Parts: sequence; structure tokens; C-alpha cells
Amino acid sequence: MISFKRKLLFYTFLLVFLITTPLVALYATGYKINLSDPDNLGFIQKTGMILIETEPAQAQIFINDKLQKPFFKNLLSKEENLIKTPAKIKNLLPEEYTIRLELSGYWPWTKEVKVESGQITHVRNVKLFKKTLPLLISPARIQKINLSPDKKTAYLPESDLLVDLKNESAEKISSSTSGASVCWSPDSRKLLTGNIVYNLKSKNKDVNLKKLLGEDIINVKWDKDNSNLIYYQHKNSINSFDLSSHSNKTLIDKENYFDYLVKDSQLFYISGDNKTVRLKMYSLNENRTIKEVELPYSEEYELLDEDNGLINLYDRKYRALYLIDLFSFFS
Repeated sequence: MISFKRKLLFYTFLLVFLITTPLVALYATGYKINLSDPDNLGFIQKTGMILIETEPAQAQIFINDKLQKPFFKNLLSKEENLIKTPAKIKNLLPEEYTIRLELSGYWPWTKEVKVESGQITHVRNVKLFKKTLPLLISPARIQKINLSPDKKTAYLPESDLLVDLKNESAEKISSSTSGASVCWSPDSRKLLTGNIVYNLKSKNKDVNLKKLLGEDIINVKWDKDNSNLIYYQHKNSINSFDLSSHSNKTLIDKENYFDYLVKDSQLFYISGDNKTVRLKMYSLNENRTIKEVELPYSEEYELLDEDNGLINLYDRKYRALYLIDLFSFFS
């Protein structure tokens, strides 16, 4: 009798082993038996995967309203474990799924996604919004927003507000010039408004350029690659100023300058009198004007800083925009 029970137990375990081993092997190699689709019932199919990333992370994942949990962790642990973003959801049969992401304090996010056999379906750059949004930053009507290069901070000139877009907070700064030009440093750590350089990382390092360089400075601009270097006009000269060393340098002088732009080690500037106006290219490495061309007369030319490989020249008086190819226009 005991021998019979042992044999029965042995053959039972052998049968379970023979059934489960192929299933585990199929699962490990990305295959699964379809038990849900009537047309493919019992059919072995190559599965797919969904890769999910959110900001912020640690969002709970629901697929077809089913909360995703790691099977083996919950099997071996008394505490309930959940799969949270960023995450890979593997071994999904090819079909459409409803993805829902939930995080405490944030609005849920839902989307229909299609999983293909043997493919990875990406659900990336999902931005979860706090339930406290929209956040009232200013009761006044916002006319203009100056966004930092890294897209993390915004400046509202009409309200003199700096807005931290990531932490959803705002603080007021003391702007000295209403309606002044505004520009960000390349590293997004400094803001130039009027003649004040605000240091967002160290408040005690704000710089009043007029106190350092004189009351007559105008048209202050950042260097595109150096967050410590600025350019400005002073009477009949164009100059550079290093914020770290406080060293000042005159680049060109003795002309009547309407506007200028520093680009790729070249200083492009517009100068002239009441009869003629010229666009000139000055090499900062060679310290000389290397090319120039006469323009239709106007006293309201402006050089726009655009990354399109061209010189963008705007005539405010006649509302005309000239796109200039350096190699074909200058000769």
C-alpha cells in the first residue's frame, strides 16, 4: 500500500513537472498560451512588452483595470508589492490594452495602447499633473512669458515673477526697468532684465551693470556659449564684460551702431549715418572687419538671434524680415 502511494506521488510530481516545465520555458522565452481570445484559444503566441516612464516616478500601473503586481515577490513575501513606474510589463499577448497610471496627489492618466508580437510599446514622457493645478501665479493678465533654455523656469515681466515650473512655485524679484529687454544665460542660472543680472542660484551675487559700467550702457546681450560673458553698447562702441573676473573689453568703436549680434566667433553689426546703412561682419579672433554690405536705408534694423544657420535681419519700420545666407550674401 505504501509502495502504491509512493508511486502515485512520484507520477503526480512527474506529470506536474512535464506540464509546467514547457510552460515555464515558453514564458521565459516570451511565448504564452492564449486563453482569452476565442479565435486563437489555446494558440501559442509570441508576446510583447510595454515600457512605461512617468514624471514624477512611482506611479501605480493598471492594465485593463488590473493593478500590476510582481507575482513571485507577492508569493514569497507577506507584504504586498506593486509594480511602479518606471517599469517594463512583459509577456503581454498581442492586443489593445487600457493603461491607467495613478499617483497620490496627482490626476490619473489613461491611454489605449496596442501591443505587437515581439515588440516593445513605449509609453514615455508621461507628465502627471497635481490635483492642485491649475496654480494661480498672478491675478494680472499675462502678456508675455520668457522661458529659460532648460524649460524649467519662466519669467513674467509684467508681474516681475520668477516661476519654478518643476516645483510649481513663484517668487517676485525687484526689476529696475519696466519694459526692458529680457534674456536668459545659456545655463539658465542667470536672468538679465534691463541692466540687472539676477543669479537664480545665489541671490547675493546679483549684478547691477549700470553701477559697474556706467549709466549709458544699452542693448545688453548674453554670449551664446558662456554664461559669464555679456556684450553691450556704450555710446559709439560695442564691448564685452566678464561677470566672473569683472574684466571689460572694447571690441569695436568709433561708429554709430544700430544693433549687433555675436554668433560663432563673429560679431555682426549694423552701423551708418543719415544716408547709408551697412551690415558688417567682424572677426573676434582676427580683430578686424572681414565683410560688409550696404542695406536699404532704415534706422530701425534689428538682428534676431535665431538658430537657423542664417542672419535674421528685421526692419521694424517697414516690418520686413531679411534672411541672409552668409556665404552668398557677403562677397
